[in-house]
Amino acid sequence: MHFTLPRLQTSDAGTFGQLLDGQHRLVCCTLELPWRDNHPDVSCIPPGTYPMHRAMHHDAQGRPEYEAFALDQVPDREGIQIHIANLVCQLRGCIAPGRHFGEVTLADGRSGFGVLESGSAFAAFMSLLAGEQNALLTILAVPQSPPLLPSE
Repeated sequence: MHFTLPRLQTSDAGTFGQLLDGQHRLVCCTLELPWRDNHPDVSCIPPGTYPMHRAMHHDAQGRPEYEAFALDQVPDREGIQIHIANLVCQLRGCIAPGRHFGEVTLADGRSGFGVLESGSAFAAFMSLLAGEQNALLTILAVPQSPPLLPSE
């Protein structure tokens, strides 16, 4: 299965996009870190096509581990996954799925613009890959156009 992630906008608040399936149908919206020259843990990854494989996600927030998809062959990076998260402060280079964009407040009081309903969006993504061990993801650069989302 081949997914496409066209990025819509990037700012200090994050990089926002849409994950599309092989028929270009919307699977979910996405949140990534801002572009910081591909530096590990602080930047989204460069546009490109990446193989993905099923892997275990070890949650830094202390939640139980769960299956996710990890991206391979990312230049100068490793450990990049598509996993549950709502704000960029929960990411270290990975991609968070969501049902829609909006203001998020976490239980610990951190807040900002991010993705909502990440858990259900992640479940929908994983259900598309039921029984699959591998897939492809093509990430497209942000087009040079006016912003579609509010910026900070």
